[in-house]
Amino acid sequence: MVAASRSLTAAARVTAPVHARTGGDAALAGLCGYLEWLGWAGTTDWRRAAAAAAGQALEHLLVLPRPGDTATAAGLPTPVRHAVDHLRRAWTTPPLASVPVPELAAAATVSPGHLNRLFRAEFGLSVAAAVERLRCLRAATLLERTDLTAAQVARECGFADASHFSHRFRVLTGGPPSGHRAGTGRDGGGRLRDHPGLRRLEALVTS
Repeated sequence: MVAASRSLTAAARVTAPVHARTGGDAALAGLCGYLEWLGWAGTTDWRRAAAAAAGQALEHLLVLPRPGDTATAAGLPTPVRHAVDHLRRAWTTPPLASVPVPELAAAATVSPGHLNRLFRAEFGLSVAAAVERLRCLRAATLLERTDLTAAQVARECGFADASHFSHRFRVLTGGPPSGHRAGTGRDGGGRLRDHPGLRRLEALVTS
């Protein structure tokens, strides 16, 4: 970037958090804005700061749904497709509602038990487990890419309160929200992102 080529002063140091607020579909624009700001702000340790920013850019790209995952939508059983469509509509705008299984089953015109069997066959998770993990996965992304507090992330992702969110996040990811944001969590959210069924479902819901 042009700004990055400007001379950097020894007195100016980067003090803003790496996790810049990007928001919605403007994530890449926000990230580019942060990189540009990095060049303007200047730092005596600009190489390390630039490397950290580049690492964040790569992480942002790597955790996006894989293009190949979205191609499987046409092969979903009809009830599963209807349930996924209903969930996508319910989550069009935050906060992410805790959509109950009976509601999804009604949208799919099957019983909750049958929908659970179909979900396990397609994604390796029950409906309730899949929905909760999707919400925690969204929370992990917000912790990584925004400056929202844990309480704000909890509200955005439809958890009852920060305490409940922290408990469920720890159970599902292996570490607390604060550790995830600081990069000290045991798996950095990989326990969620490495689940192929959940990754595929996320791609379907966000497509």
